[in-house]
Amino acid sequence: SIIYNGAVMIGPDGEVLGDYRKVHLRGAERMVFRPGFRFPVFETHFGLVGALIGWDIAFPEAARSLALDGIDLLCVCASWESPNEDEWHAYLMARAYENSLFIAAANRIGEEPSYKFFGESTILGPRGEVFASVDIDVEGYGVAKIDLDQVKHAREEFQLLQYRHPLAYRNLVRKY
Repeated sequence: SIIYNGAVMIGPDGEVLGDYRKVHLRGAERMVFRPGFRFPVFETHFGLVGALIGWDIAFPEAARSLALDGIDLLCVCASWESPNEDEWHAYLMARAYENSLFIAAANRIGEEPSYKFFGESTILGPRGEVFASVDIDVEGYGVAKIDLDQVKHAREEFQLLQYRHPLAYRNLVRKY
């Protein structure tokens, strides 16, 4: 059988909107899971939503692909371990800024025999502003009221997506 590291998007009435399969596998994951190969967009009653898992957030192309498909909100489910807190925050902040979108990122807490997960889940706005955060490594949640019109406003004001030059970036799709 084929096993993926995946996430399921559930709507407010319990309906399954779709699923996402992690594209960028890391370390031992590569021996257990098969990588996904696409970045689906989920249509919700409030806007378009994308999802990434764990290490996917370290790859700017993943979030950019979803932004170009029109998402307003990026959900990130993760199990980032210590001592990588600075990377976690930097990647989330960069993806919010460079794509002018909201990010809701949930990171695991707890310990395994060789890992300690630090939590620090957060909700960021399209200009990197923090709307909610759980800054300590305890179970909890953050709630924020967001206005998705801020995505449209930021994209119109800063024009990052419009001023790209895709023909100059051909090396991005070349294998290393």
